[in-house]
Order: sequence, then C-alpha cells, then structure tokens
Amino acid sequence: MHLLSDAALSFGIVIGGIIIYYTNWFIIDPILSIIISIVLFFSIWNLFKTSLRLSLDGVPENIDEEKIKQLILEFSEIKQINKMHIWALSTTENAIVAAVFLHENIDIKTSQALKEKINHALLHENIHHSTIEFVI
Repeated sequence: MHLLSDAALSFGIVIGGIIIYYTNWFIIDPILSIIISIVLFFSIWNLFKTSLRLSLDGVPENIDEEKIKQLILEFSEIKQINKMHIWALSTTENAIVAAVFLHENIDIKTSQALKEKINHALLHENIHHSTIEFVI
C-alpha cells in the first residue's frame, strides 16, 4: 500500500509537470504540494500512532480487552481474572499476561490442559504469546 501511494504521488507530480510545461499554469505546483503534504501527513500520523503504541506497550487497536476477558472467563474452572495486560510484541504478534483465579484446586495435568485450551482460544483472537498464572 505504501509503495502504491508513492507511485500515485509520483505519477501526479509528473502529470502536474506536463500540465505546467504546456499550459504555464504555475498554480498547479502549490496545489500539488498541498495535496502531497496532506497525503504524507495522514500516512505519517498513522505510522506515528502505531509506533507510539508499540513502544509504550499499549493494547493493540485490533484487540478488545473486554472480549478477551470474557473469552477466558468462559472456561468453567475460572472464577475471575486479575492484572491482565495485553501488548504488541511487533506489528504482527501480540502477547498477554494474566493472573487467573480458579474455583477449586486442580492438579498439574489438568492445569496444563486448561492453559493449552486458553492459549488455543487466544490464538484465534490474534494473541500469540501468553503467560497465564493460576491462583487458587
């Protein structure tokens, strides 16, 4: 998409140059400059927002924290979630850390199976890495 917008801007500049050359409408130059400035501003603004969110470990735009919380709470063994944090590791991978309170004591084998189920459900919600701590 970025390369396509660069190509479109370059094509517009060439067309503007041709129009100025044949018609002497020099007003085309500042008009094109303003249009290019607006396009670049929005492109840079989106890049800035994404970079800032990534560097501050903010919740990614495509992740709904409440939906993730409800997804985890759907498991019958889970009573509540405490201290959940979701952040982006990169532009394509997300992570979560959460303390999960259980209704009752469960053995290690059952807890591992539960973690695998939670991880699988989170993977469908674009969360690739998870650290789930069970609290009894």
